[in-house]
Amino acid sequence: MKKILLALICLSAALPVYAEQYRTIANTSLGKEEIKPSFGSNAKADFFNFNAIYYFDDKLALGPLDEFGYLNRISNVYGSANHLQNDSFTLIDYHVGGDWHLGDFIVGAEIRGIDISNRNDFQDDNKILKGKLGYFIDENLLFNLTYNYDDETKDSMVDIGVNYQVILPGYDYVGFGYKTNDELDVHSVDVQYFSNINESQYIRLYAEYNYWVDAENDSWSVGANYNISQNTSFYATLDVSGDSYSVGAKHYFNRSWALAGEYRELDADIADVSQYTLTVSMQF
Repeated sequence: MKKILLALICLSAALPVYAEQYRTIANTSLGKEEIKPSFGSNAKADFFNFNAIYYFDDKLALGPLDEFGYLNRISNVYGSANHLQNDSFTLIDYHVGGDWHLGDFIVGAEIRGIDISNRNDFQDDNKILKGKLGYFIDENLLFNLTYNYDDETKDSMVDIGVNYQVILPGYDYVGFGYKTNDELDVHSVDVQYFSNINESQYIRLYAEYNYWVDAENDSWSVGANYNISQNTSFYATLDVSGDSYSVGAKHYFNRSWALAGEYRELDADIADVSQYTLTVSMQF
């Protein structure tokens, strides 16, 4: 009996002490973008973003208030709206969808709309429809299919994906993902690692690799997120092949409200792009 009690004490000590649960997570972002082309004058744009997700059961935060694990087993509905405008054009990008979990099966649907207009009265309206089907082969292995239909071009494509997670002591984990399509002309691999490095500090490390067969090229990106406490984190990302990076910080003032700031820089052959973003997050 003493050995069992000792094991339970050790296990509880390895888990975060303050575990919060949420059903609704929403983010509102405001930002500015400056484009410096290789030829011509500079351009500026303002953008606004709102996104939200609602889970039909409690979602457990694994220590940091914005960390919820690699694989999701809870039904949900979600949506987002993006608005970008400068002196020449306006872009509106939105989508709504949901995933319903029926035992080990997932059934989902999504619609995305993209509206573009400019000062010369040009307007383009396109919609992309998605149908999703997933199956948990076991608790840690998910196989999924996504059917994509482009309403403008009338083209369709099926994405094929596999996700696997390894659960480590406490709430630590390693997640792996692979995705391709029915033509096998693009391949994407991602890996994510999360760990509680001491009593109140956490780290996330992630990397993604994409390869396009027809273009015979690839891209790499890596990132890290360091939580100095349950409420405060700093992060950075680097696109190795695309010459872009971002740095940012996020702080929760309480369990429900947070403020984040981010700077992103892209150095491309045709233009350099700088982007500043301020985000307010709400969770309850």
